[in-house]
Amino acid sequence: MGFSKLKTVLAGVTTLLATSLLFADAVVDKDFDNNQNEFEYYWYYYDDNAGVGDNDRPQIDESLEPSVIQEPFTEHERNGYDGNLASDTWMVKQYTFTTTEHLGKKCATMPFKMGEAWEADYCDPGEPCAMPFVGIGTMLIKEHEGIDLTGVTQMHFSAKSRVTDLTNVTVKIQTLEIDDFAFKPREELTGHEFGYYGKTITVPAGSWKEFTIDVPDDLALPGSWAEDIEFNIKKCTKLAWEIKGDDTRMVDTLDIADVYFTGDYEFVSPSTWIHTTTTKPSESIFASFEGQTPQESPLRTYWYAYNDVEIGGTSTVSEATASQNAETGRLRIKFADQTGFNNAGKGAALEYTLGQIIPRDTIQILGFVGIGVNLYDSLSSTYFNADSAGITDIYFEYMTDAGAKFVTLEVSDYNDVGDATDPTRKDSRGSGIVWYRNFPPTNGEWKQVQIPLDSLVTHSDWEGYVAIPLDKTRLAKIQWKVQGATGTNGYYAIDNVALPNADFGVGVNTPAAGMAKAASFKTAYSNGAVRVNWTGATRLANGTVRLVNTRGMVVSSTNIVSGNSFAAKISAANIAAGMYFVSLEGIDVNGKAVASRTVMNIVK
Repeated sequence: MGFSKLKTVLAGVTTLLATSLLFADAVVDKDFDNNQNEFEYYWYYYDDNAGVGDNDRPQIDESLEPSVIQEPFTEHERNGYDGNLASDTWMVKQYTFTTTEHLGKKCATMPFKMGEAWEADYCDPGEPCAMPFVGIGTMLIKEHEGIDLTGVTQMHFSAKSRVTDLTNVTVKIQTLEIDDFAFKPREELTGHEFGYYGKTITVPAGSWKEFTIDVPDDLALPGSWAEDIEFNIKKCTKLAWEIKGDDTRMVDTLDIADVYFTGDYEFVSPSTWIHTTTTKPSESIFASFEGQTPQESPLRTYWYAYNDVEIGGTSTVSEATASQNAETGRLRIKFADQTGFNNAGKGAALEYTLGQIIPRDTIQILGFVGIGVNLYDSLSSTYFNADSAGITDIYFEYMTDAGAKFVTLEVSDYNDVGDATDPTRKDSRGSGIVWYRNFPPTNGEWKQVQIPLDSLVTHSDWEGYVAIPLDKTRLAKIQWKVQGATGTNGYYAIDNVALPNADFGVGVNTPAAGMAKAASFKTAYSNGAVRVNWTGATRLANGTVRLVNTRGMVVSSTNIVSGNSFAAKISAANIAAGMYFVSLEGIDVNGKAVASRTVMNIVK
């Protein structure tokens, strides 16, 4: 289906999406397509096996049967309080969070089996009165920070159980002061910690029920045992649904769906850049995607498209915007007419359908596609120096039609990629963590933005995060990615990328101006090799011939022997079929740069 036909379909999808969200001032989670909510934080489970207080089950009797969430888990030492208790080796479970669809709703689901009740110091001797519990929760902000929900007057959600009515479910809104009050060494706990503001409800079995919690009127502390700390709506941290059992080893499942806030409140994610501009830079245009070689940048690197195929994904793009190599799955942008700014001229565009979730250990990676450009040469291990080039901002124009919730700008540096010097170096900040910013959908309109590099953020709350600043002296890539639920289809386009005030000749491996033209540059492919013949008007002092794929990566190269002409052969035996660029870059005996490049299709 071409984009002209798709636009008709997407227009209806966009309207549907807008209508479906009218009920909510701020959606916490409605799609439940993975363990991340709309606030860009995470769902989790907890059970009665992790408590550190004197009256908690592990402290009273380690032999008692604990409650268990019936989902996959790994076990690790508790090391209480974020590892501040290194001697705390009690084993606790780290669950893999699960979402599903049941009785017409996408939802978070928690199958569980309750453990034994236990005897605490407030029980009658010999009569266990501390009841087992399990819980499901979702973060609203990173740990040890609070989010201001001023203006929220109600919290809404749908819930059901699958076996029997759950008569003792407590809905909690947790706050930073109460969380922090409990964050102290175990020997300093007094029994007044771990309070919360909540409301107890009955969740029916067999069918969905909608619930409304008035904020803060319906919320109360759990009893006189909890420290009397005032509810502070300016510093909320988490939502939770905790089920208290009895001593019957109850087995059931709790499902939660359609979680949202209403009131005079609008959520804007800290990672989302909402500012626009109407001023387009008159100089330092990095890509207009016009002319005979729209894929080439001023750095003589190349624009590319990519998807999740290389990590086992199934996301696809339409032939209208990019071609996909049947053997490798790699993409080549077509830079079609009417894909540029205000739907005129050429832009870099993808019409896409996102594929299946890709499991990785305990996380789930949503399908993705992207458009990017390399700023580095992996073979020579050279990077673009934005500082010396005078670059502080990135300007670009973009448009989305239906599809993913965001377009994500990612800027990678030396720490995010491998090169010939260190081919295994990547993900130095942690798996998948780069400097980025999200940009909201535009519903078919073109938007202009200019964002300072210093305004980019990282996922500092992700497991494995290492705090490494963006190295602007060694930039590697700029990418625009869309990511989302299985089956999401849409369209997005990028145009007129500029690096305001940039001097592209500074910090670049090959000079960008004053280039001497080669008199003859011929290439051919046969018998597993690319053959290059060059004849020039002046003698070359040195140079290199490179074979570059459509993602801008140098896959092979050879040095040029000094002289007025040369013939070279580059092995392509282990290179996949597809389109490549053959480039010659060198310096002649007069000190002028010599450059030639051509496109080659390798057919095997």
